[in-house]
Amino acid sequence: MEVSRRKFLTGATGTLGLSLFGGFTLKKKWFKEVNAASNATSPEEKILYLAHHPHCGNRHHMKVTARNGKLVKIQPHTLKNGEKPKLCTGLCLRAGSEIERVYSPDRLKTPMRRVGERGEGKFEPISWDEAIDTIASKFQEIKDEYGGQSILYKSSVSPQYKYPFLTGYFNMQSGNPGGIDIGIANGLWKVIGQSFYGSGQNDVTDLENSKVIILWGKNTLETTLSVTAPYIMDAKKNGTKVILIDPNHTPTATKVDQWIPIQPGTDSALVWALIHVILKNNWFNDEYVRKYTTLPNLVRSDNRELLRESDIIAGGDEQKFVVWNQVTNSAQVDGDQVIASLEGNFEVNGIKVNTVFSLLKDMSNQYTPEKVSEIVDIKPEVINELAKDYATRGPAALVLGFGMDRWYHADTTGRLLAFLAGLTGNIGTVGGGVGISQPTWSGRLGSWPIPQEFATTKGGKLLAELRESDEIKAIFVQGNPLQQSYPDIEKTIEWVKKLDFVVTVDIFNNFSAQCADIILPASSNFENESETGHLRIEQGYVMLDDKVIDPLFESKTDFQIEQEFAKKIGYSHLLPKDMKEYAKTLLATSNDPALKGITYDELRKNENILRLNVPNEPYRLFTDKKFPTKSGKLEFYQEEYLPEKLELPEYEEPFEASPNNALFAKYPLIYGTYHSRFTAHSEFTNARWLQQIRPEPLVLMNPKDADKRGFKNGDYVRVFNDRGSFTARYQSANDMRPGMICMNHGWWPKAYKEGSFQSVTHSLVNPRQWKTTFGPVYGLYDVLVDVQKA
Repeated sequence: MEVSRRKFLTGATGTLGLSLFGGFTLKKKWFKEVNAASNATSPEEKILYLAHHPHCGNRHHMKVTARNGKLVKIQPHTLKNGEKPKLCTGLCLRAGSEIERVYSPDRLKTPMRRVGERGEGKFEPISWDEAIDTIASKFQEIKDEYGGQSILYKSSVSPQYKYPFLTGYFNMQSGNPGGIDIGIANGLWKVIGQSFYGSGQNDVTDLENSKVIILWGKNTLETTLSVTAPYIMDAKKNGTKVILIDPNHTPTATKVDQWIPIQPGTDSALVWALIHVILKNNWFNDEYVRKYTTLPNLVRSDNRELLRESDIIAGGDEQKFVVWNQVTNSAQVDGDQVIASLEGNFEVNGIKVNTVFSLLKDMSNQYTPEKVSEIVDIKPEVINELAKDYATRGPAALVLGFGMDRWYHADTTGRLLAFLAGLTGNIGTVGGGVGISQPTWSGRLGSWPIPQEFATTKGGKLLAELRESDEIKAIFVQGNPLQQSYPDIEKTIEWVKKLDFVVTVDIFNNFSAQCADIILPASSNFENESETGHLRIEQGYVMLDDKVIDPLFESKTDFQIEQEFAKKIGYSHLLPKDMKEYAKTLLATSNDPALKGITYDELRKNENILRLNVPNEPYRLFTDKKFPTKSGKLEFYQEEYLPEKLELPEYEEPFEASPNNALFAKYPLIYGTYHSRFTAHSEFTNARWLQQIRPEPLVLMNPKDADKRGFKNGDYVRVFNDRGSFTARYQSANDMRPGMICMNHGWWPKAYKEGSFQSVTHSLVNPRQWKTTFGPVYGLYDVLVDVQKA
């Protein structure tokens, strides 16, 4: 089978001759024999154990075979007693492709130094000593002149060792606010009080107790096939109604009981309609709402602030809020002996007040199914049925995906989804929950002591904002974040060219590596200098990685690369001598009861995986109904949004991707990108075994839209707007909703005939989201484009 791919690595002694802006296509067979370097000469076959890619989404624990010092087989791991780890079973396509990926001819083999213009793609091999000397010297020079915060450290999620000493030694800037995959979490946090990725959810093993599962913007059969999908399908077999809300007929849509195709970007309007129907029919959980939410709280009509004890009693506490006590028929600070009214208009000391519940109910009347139907393109009767199913069938789980996260107003959608779950009593209950990820039992590892003066500088600006300033002089990049974390890639290219120095560490020559002055070749997680690799906690288990093979070519692990810097700079005495010592220390210094008795030696005896000392039942959040908010309850009314008049959130049209936007006449298609079973963001895009199935980026479009433009399958088409363009092949997709296009968001720019999927995205953010926990989210889906023949 032949596939189209970019030639970007001519070998350890050649140069890299492809620019950031494209190149030429070669026809080559997908497989090529690779005689990779290996020091192992023993003919012995070894069985070894390690966890897969932390960015994979499936978190498999693997049993692998090494023969003659080479990786030859990857299998799912079955524990010694025959049990499969509860949430670490199976293998995804990405794990299955790792053998080819490890021995790929695309591997970076040696440190490389730029010899052409930055971004031109021309490099020459250099020694490790020269690379380390150059980087250490340049970073020190920049730190001395501008301060450590002028060096930005940015990593992809996948690398497991994040250079804690090196970044601390130079006091690099890291941890910048905002970015991607945080929009829904920001909104959920406002209501629930704790919500990275939406942790109001129970773990997936609890889905068997749900009577209704709503997958909202989540294509679980594609992205978490080995973890979430089996539990959803088992629940469905046992009578749970499974519903998918998604613009497109995804693989998941083929297996659920009901698929509801929503107009992209209108999710919060649909949530409001569901709230309206539930309130109109009194399907809310009255007892739960009174006890565990702020819906009974009173709101002043004059200034729209919550009524406080200080408003009704001289010297009263400004942090205590007031409800209307049905027993005494008076305003009173909420408490255990108070029976609060949910509805009503009252007067307190001459101040007219309403309950939050009354305000919410009044506002919901704007969102009848009939009105919302025109916005979301869903029939009113479907909206009514959905509300009834969710509110009345029993415990219901809202399992959310990133399909509605990357929108300008995503925080509003997150708040409203928390409202929906709170009204029905589905937070902190068996079979309930609302969230993007399903958290599991976990534990806290200890740490290796780092000197106090070794501290990174917490960033205060969005990554995209840094491009517009001269604050950053150098970047230390791990992985490929310059492509995945920065929208509007043309601005990133312009910015990178102005920097003083760029270093990238990765296994392949990705986009971020093409931007570098020095590239350091990293090893895969199957390779190690010592017998032990990484230690981590996933899905209720402690997992340790075996060394499977020696580092190939001249690559080094991230841990060893940091050791090389330590030797050069003079702090190697502060570091652990190897990953074994590091892992032992992380376990020995933990004071978490969940890790009691779990030692390095016990892990090795048990094939590198042990369950935490936690109950043998699903992990459930907030079962005590004590929420980590200021009030200790689910907070429906947010005074901090009074200036925006969004103390109760309203439906807001997409910022750009709306038919009511004047720009729509020029660019009439909504642009979406999706997570694929073939990639983990931009990783695995060059895996040849997977390229047999999916050889190149494809622009997916409904044939109704394509026919208007005269497209045929396989045509090169140009996707464009005022920000930029990219060119790739068109593929007809009947399962795509008309009026939009979609494509996998992981392909490197080299795979396109011109441009990149990030060429048309924008970095405009919603200013109010600076008030949120994680900062503004990039609206990578809130984008309009048009498409023409290339």
